[in-house]
Amino acid sequence: MADLINEVCGTDAASQPKNLGGKKQCIEGAVLTGFLAKNDFSFDSVADAKDPVKVKAAIAAKSIVPLPEFETVEDENTEATTVEKRRKTIISKQGVAGSKYGLDASMCTYAGLKTYQDSDYTRIFEITDADDEEMTCDIDEAGKVFGRKLTSTIVGLRTRTSLENDASVPLSLKFSKDTYSIIKTENKFADLEGIFDIEFEIVGIPTATSIKFKALSGCSGRLIKSLEDGDFVLKNAAGAVQSVTLTAPDSNGVYELVGTAFANGFILSTAGVVAKEEANYEAPVALTISGIV
Repeated sequence: MADLINEVCGTDAASQPKNLGGKKQCIEGAVLTGFLAKNDFSFDSVADAKDPVKVKAAIAAKSIVPLPEFETVEDENTEATTVEKRRKTIISKQGVAGSKYGLDASMCTYAGLKTYQDSDYTRIFEITDADDEEMTCDIDEAGKVFGRKLTSTIVGLRTRTSLENDASVPLSLKFSKDTYSIIKTENKFADLEGIFDIEFEIVGIPTATSIKFKALSGCSGRLIKSLEDGDFVLKNAAGAVQSVTLTAPDSNGVYELVGTAFANGFILSTAGVVAKEEANYEAPVALTISGIV
């Protein structure tokens, strides 16, 4: 592990003193949100970790996953266990740093969060509410920037909406260590969206030359009208990609794929994760075409 970096102080690792320094301390802002990250994912440098293009690419690649904003943040540390000897107190078991985040969550988000409990997403980049926006991270000796290493991720039970509060979920995280680096992102990564699921809905009766469909947000059913030619893939039953032309959606959000020799058993999906200005989209479940006569 490299020396800690704390850009809140405006210094780098080379000039960061190991003495306690002056009376005035460089304290980071309150945690606002975060990105869960795969265990082996890292940015190659601090500069890359601040680069919006590289951060958005990491989201599209599913290397990092933006979380909803945290409404509450609480320490959930397990203090060290001590033993009283005749003339001194010794630590018999080291403490464990932890945090509990409360976030408003729809049922779809709640169900999705639970899938990360026993997954390869065992790191987190926390984003603060500081004016310059800060990111907590681990930086290794080669200068690569990782999320903070987690030892456990627990998604608590969702509380239902009341007259006073929206439905919320507690997210409890334990960290492998209680120290971390802090860098200033110089951007607004807290506003970045994650990947939205898409579901396809056939409109009318497909034919051998035309397939009309809508693209709907998987949870809300909202019409998605920003997709373009190249964002979709149509394959035959053997898995061969078909040559098609896409007609832009009409006022009702209906797209049309035009081609030849379409048949039942053809499969419609997105071309992986589709990055748009407003969000990223993906069809986790492809649509099998049927009804062609």
